[in-house]
Amino acid sequence: MQLLKDLELGEIRIKFREEFGKGDSVEVRVLRKDLEKEVMKEVFRFEMGEGKQTLRGENWLLRREGKKRYTLFFSQEEPPEVAIENTLRFVLAQECPERGGILLHSSSAFAGHIGICFIGKSGSGKTTILSLLKKFKSLNDDLNILFLSGEKPRIFPLPVLSRNIFYPAVKAEALFLLKKSKRDEIKKIRKEEGLTEIISCLPFLHFSPSAFEKGIKVLEKILDYLPVYRLYFSLNGKVEEEICNLLRV
Repeated sequence: MQLLKDLELGEIRIKFREEFGKGDSVEVRVLRKDLEKEVMKEVFRFEMGEGKQTLRGENWLLRREGKKRYTLFFSQEEPPEVAIENTLRFVLAQECPERGGILLHSSSAFAGHIGICFIGKSGSGKTTILSLLKKFKSLNDDLNILFLSGEKPRIFPLPVLSRNIFYPAVKAEALFLLKKSKRDEIKKIRKEEGLTEIISCLPFLHFSPSAFEKGIKVLEKILDYLPVYRLYFSLNGKVEEEICNLLRV
């Protein structure tokens, strides 16, 4: 299982193993099993039953066994890449709020010591906006974690395990809500407005009422220290100039 290794993202350490151990780490038990009657043809489906949360995918399923404990079942020689990626996303979405973090549908970039996140649903332009940047270096274009350590928000881009890509963590300077437009313009918005829109970009969190409640509180606290802007952007390549002027890069 070359894809599986112990990971540490922000305040969360995840261990992959065949049996549960002891300690404070989040653990994912990885077991091969005949899933012929249980797997789905869809990418995945979420289910609740007997107090357990389950993601069912094609040739794999992930079950939450209790606090900090998850089991990934698979029917191939090794877990498929999509199973590993969705395991990482689901586990982090559930565990981050306990440690002052939140998983966001977003792309990220940095220049020097300045990190920024572009937040939006599928099709909003998270990948496109990164292609328009020259001074900023692109990080993850899909999922990032925001953590608040003291009064310093930080961005932890999710690694791409299937390609063995690990991104650096950077200090968060600003959040941008994306809006495709014919013009390039940035408008600061109120915390309450930003919170409402960002909530719709929290993957997997709404599956657990307790995690969702904690996640919203964490997000509210993060937004006390991190400004939110609405970014209108075109494809003329001038949007980075607006960002640099705002952040004085």
